[in-house]
Amino acid sequence: MQKNKSVMILLATLLILSMTASMILSPNALGQVYPPKGTHIPTYAYLNVSPNPAGIGQTVTLNFFLATPMETVEYAVNMTIKETTPDGTTKTLGPFTSDLTGGSFTTVTPDQIGTYTFQFFYGGQTLSTVSQWAGLINDPSNSSIVSLTVQQEPASHTAYPFTPLPTSYWQTPVTAQNVQNWYTLTGAWLGYGANSFAATGTYNVSCSFNPYTASVNSGHVLWTKPWAEGGVVGGDF
Repeated sequence: MQKNKSVMILLATLLILSMTASMILSPNALGQVYPPKGTHIPTYAYLNVSPNPAGIGQTVTLNFFLATPMETVEYAVNMTIKETTPDGTTKTLGPFTSDLTGGSFTTVTPDQIGTYTFQFFYGGQTLSTVSQWAGLINDPSNSSIVSLTVQQEPASHTAYPFTPLPTSYWQTPVTAQNVQNWYTLTGAWLGYGANSFAATGTYNVSCSFNPYTASVNSGHVLWTKPWAEGGVVGGDF
């Protein structure tokens, strides 16, 4: 009995020692391990140009962003866009500072017919916000070159997808593909005006008026169970 007890104590001691050693050798066992200061983090730059094609004198939006936000809660800096006009003239737009999602936008108004090109450059930065990520180095990156066709006539579409309203019976749900038009059919939710007990989807803070559509005269279904916040708005909104 005494011999077995000694063997069990020995085994328990060896087990404790092996667990301690594994924790020392494996820092992940104690929590997340962050890269040391000075570690280089790759970045990926993207650029959208819309509308494309566009007309002379038409506002064109350049939306530029990094694939992921900053590791720390700070803004991306050192952001520029190279613009090349059809006659070969180059110009640097910026520098810009992003929002907290890692992106931003600017606008241009083409004044030449032909092909413009744009390329977004992120100059990189050392993260400085106090956190476990401070001291990391976000490497520079640049987007692909994006071509913009400029014509005499302005483009009829916008930066948003445009889908005509249905002209016959329909039963599919309203979607944001028709965001410019659907408000003329669905209107705004006719909730109460401002009150003390709930926010019920008012047209504005002072009244329950729906200026866009008439009441539905046919039989219809009203959904009473919320599924998710959001929706399609239009008109003044």
